Amino acid sequence: MGKNILLTIIVPTYKRPDKLIRCLESIFRSTYKKIEVIVINDSPEDDLSFLNKKFKIHLIQHKKETYWVRSRNEGAKLANGPLLFFIDDDNIIKIDTIEKLVKKYKNSENIGLLGPLMLNKDKSLWFYGAKANWINPYPKPVNISELKRDLIETDVIPNAYMISKKSYFLVGMEDQKFLHHEEFDLAQRLKRKGFKNYIYTKAITVHDHGSVVTHISPFRLRTIIKGHIMIEKKYAPLWKFIIFAILYVPINFAYYSLYKIPKLNGPKLAYYKNYIKGLKEGYFN
Repeated sequence: MGKNILLTIIVPTYKRPDKLIRCLESIFRSTYKKIEVIVINDSPEDDLSFLNKKFKIHLIQHKKETYWVRSRNEGAKLANGPLLFFIDDDNIIKIDTIEKLVKKYKNSENIGLLGPLMLNKDKSLWFYGAKANWINPYPKPVNISELKRDLIETDVIPNAYMISKKSYFLVGMEDQKFLHHEEFDLAQRLKRKGFKNYIYTKAITVHDHGSVVTHISPFRLRTIIKGHIMIEKKYAPLWKFIIFAILYVPINFAYYSLYKIPKLNGPKLAYYKNYIKGLKEGYFN
């Protein structure tokens, strides 16, 4: 079986069976067939064994929640294919997306990560490339005029990306200390090794991500704040990190206090406590 596999598709999932099924249906409709699919279920309470009757997959069931970065790395260790394609479970890929990504990856040199053009459900643009500025922890979208290119160089690829298994292990996989900006960190480590990361605009996925404004948990907020600080500490030039450190706490705290936390579902005190924990872990861990 392993000899016929060129690509291992790794799908971490957590409490979204309907979206997962839709994602898997799109994968198995694909024109590209030399694949194996590994699904890692990080929800101990949910039994997804019924999927084995519907799809030809390797299903990993976690007995305790370990979060998505560990799930991706676990899938990579089990992979038989020399190419890996990580994709979140809330995606629907076009029928020729995998085939186009594999062909472009195989026929290009020095690629680290290769991701598809990512659309929202309404077909508007969700992600097409971004560049780091190291004062704002969120990379800035590239100029929209770049969409005329087949390949758009980018400093990060969230949500869905292809990489060779050799390169993934060369840089040490995704860093499990990150639960936010983990793909950003991976892209930067590849860049330091001389690779380039690209969005391939001819390959498309639809990202049904829902509302991040009202549906993040207190723990997720903690990982976001921690990830912002960790990525800046690790990669920003010193003078930019100093500016970031001086401005980040008051401006970001005001933003979350006045705008974001009031809109979040759940007890507000839990969000504030986790925000503070994220600050401490980011700066001092």
